[in-house]
Amino acid sequence: MVFQQVSGVNIVLSYTVEVFGSIDSSVDPHIASAVVAAVQVGGTILSSILMDKAGRKLLYITSATCMSVSYFVLGVYSYIVKKSEHPVNLHYYGWIPLVCLTVYMFAFSLGLGPIPFVMAPEMAPIRFRSMIVAIAFLMGSLSGFIVTKTFEDGRALLGIYGLFGCTLVYAY
Repeated sequence: MVFQQVSGVNIVLSYTVEVFGSIDSSVDPHIASAVVAAVQVGGTILSSILMDKAGRKLLYITSATCMSVSYFVLGVYSYIVKKSEHPVNLHYYGWIPLVCLTVYMFAFSLGLGPIPFVMAPEMAPIRFRSMIVAIAFLMGSLSGFIVTKTFEDGRALLGIYGLFGCTLVYAY
């Protein structure tokens, strides 16, 4: 559950408007936030249908791969926009952050989001199940809190592209 939270999902959920504002996207940040949230709902519904049919392992690997690729592309895009000597025409490329974050959220909702919550009770012995699951959820919530609270400091220290680079490591 810790890697689930450290993969950056709380950053996307809590700071979508700020992320879109800081990466210079051509899409309105508030509309992008609504699109990302709608994609999360759709991905979660699809995940509940596919989890037993496609298999958890396949969904988990696909989810982690898509999340990492989308963060990589988003990190490269934000690096080019911020550090390039030549201005980037946002009219042509400003949609990239929206696609990356919607793919990220869809992939998270498909595998890395729901699967740990389903598997944690199944893996624990019945005698200790409630205690183990409670500790796992507590650790996940605590790590999510830490990631959310340190986002601004991480963005100031590493830049938005560096932050995406760090979280893509945890997503995979």
